[in-house]
Amino acid sequence: MRPLLEWRELGVRLRGEEGVLPIVSGLNLELQRGECVALTGRSGCGKTSAVLASFGLLPWRLELTGVARFSGNPAENPIAQAGDERVAFVLQEPANNFAPHLNIQSQIYDLNEKIPELVIRQWCQEMGLLDSERLLRQYPNQCSGGELQRLALVAALAQEPALLVADEPTAALDSASRDAWCRLVRQRCERGLAVLLVTHDPVVLEAVAHRQIPVGDAQVTAASPPDVATERLVAGPNLLLAVHMEEHGGAPSSTGGKGTELRLDVGQALCVTGPSGAGKSSLLRLVLGMPSPWRGEVTWCGQRLLPWPHASRQRLASAMGAVLQEARGSLNPHREVLDGVSAGFRRSGHTWRVSRQRAAEELAVLGVPADCWSRTPSALSVGQAQRVALAQALVQSRVQAATGNPSLLVLDEPTSAQDLGHRQRVADRLLVAQLQHGTALLVASHDLGLVGLLGCTRLPLFPVGAAPKG
Repeated sequence: MRPLLEWRELGVRLRGEEGVLPIVSGLNLELQRGECVALTGRSGCGKTSAVLASFGLLPWRLELTGVARFSGNPAENPIAQAGDERVAFVLQEPANNFAPHLNIQSQIYDLNEKIPELVIRQWCQEMGLLDSERLLRQYPNQCSGGELQRLALVAALAQEPALLVADEPTAALDSASRDAWCRLVRQRCERGLAVLLVTHDPVVLEAVAHRQIPVGDAQVTAASPPDVATERLVAGPNLLLAVHMEEHGGAPSSTGGKGTELRLDVGQALCVTGPSGAGKSSLLRLVLGMPSPWRGEVTWCGQRLLPWPHASRQRLASAMGAVLQEARGSLNPHREVLDGVSAGFRRSGHTWRVSRQRAAEELAVLGVPADCWSRTPSALSVGQAQRVALAQALVQSRVQAATGNPSLLVLDEPTSAQDLGHRQRVADRLLVAQLQHGTALLVASHDLGLVGLLGCTRLPLFPVGAAPKG
C-alpha cells in the first residue's frame, strides 16, 4: 500500500554568506492512513523545520533536500495537487493557527462550510470547551493559549483531512485537557486519520503515537545542579508585589468567587495553576501592565503601578523581566539574539565586549547553540526562543541584583516547548536567580515538575463557577 506521507533522506539546510549549513538530514518516513508517527528529539534539533519542509512551507533561506511526497505528489506544492486529500495543521504557537481579524467560528466554516454545527460543538465539548457558543463567537485575542490550542484541533478536524500535522499541540494544556485531546485524536485515527506529531510530552507519546522517529542527536542530558547559596539574600517577609483583582464579568477566581489576591515577597517563587482558560495568562498580563481582560490594583514595594505607558511602569522596566507564552513576543524581532541579550549589560555601564561575553555565557548555559546567536527571533525554534527570552530576563535580574534593587521574573509556560534536558537547565538558572540574586518568580505553568523543582507556593485559579467547594 502506498504511504500517505513519504520521506526519503529528507533534510533541511540553511543558505547564507558562509555557505550551506545542514540543519537536519537523513530522515526516512512512511506514514499510512490511520497511523500516528511522532518526531522526537531535543529542542532546536530541526523537527519543525522537517515538517514544514514536507509541504513547501520553509522560510526563504531554508531549503529542502531529499524527497518528500504527500499522496504521491512532490513537496513543492502537495496540497494543491492532492485533490480530495487534505492536510490540516495545528501549529506550535497557538495564535498562529488563526487570523486575528475574524472570529473563530467564521474561520472554521471558511475551511469547510459543510461540517455540521452540531459536530463542531460536540468536539468542543469533548475537548472540555464547555462554553463553546461563546468561544466560537470570540476573536483569537479573546481566548487563552490553552483554549486556542484546543480550538485549533477542532478547526483542523473540521477540514476533514487525510493527514493532521500537529506541532507541540498540548504544550499549553492542563492534564485533563491533554487527555481529552489524546482521546479525540485516537478516535479519529481509528477512523483513518493519519497524524504526524511533534512533541516532547511522554504522556502524549504513550497515548497516541504508534511509532517514534528520533531527529538530531541524543536528548540533552540534564545540566549539573547549580552551585547556589543555601540561604536567600533577603531574610524575613519583604513584600515586593501585591495584586488585588476586582471581580467582574466572567473573571476567574482563586477564592470561590471573591476575587483574586496575590502577595509575593522578595526572593519568593509563586506558581499560578489551574485549568486552561482559568485566567493565568490574564493575571500575568495585569501584573506586567499589558492589556488584560482583568481589572485590578497592582502595587510594587507599596507603590501603585498603572498600566503602560505610565511613568511608574517605565521606571520599573528593568526590574521586571518577562517570558510570555508566545515567547517571540518577549523579543525584539529586528535585533540579533546576542545583541538583545547583551543590551541589559550595556545599559548598566558594561563595555560592548564585556556585555557580549557575559550574554554569550548565559546563552550557552541555557543550551542556546552558538550558531543561533547571530539570528533574529524569527529564525529560532519555539524552544530556542523561550530560552533566549529567559536569558534576556535573567540578565535584567542580574543587573538589578548588582545594584541592590529587587527584581521579578514573570514567566508564562516557560518550559512548554522544552525537552527534559533543557527543562532542567531552565529550572537550574531560575534557582540561581532566586537563591543567589534574590529574584522573585511569578510563574504560570501546567508543568508540575517545574513547580516542584522551584519549590513554588501555588495560587490555584478556577473559572467562575468551577472552583471546588469547601
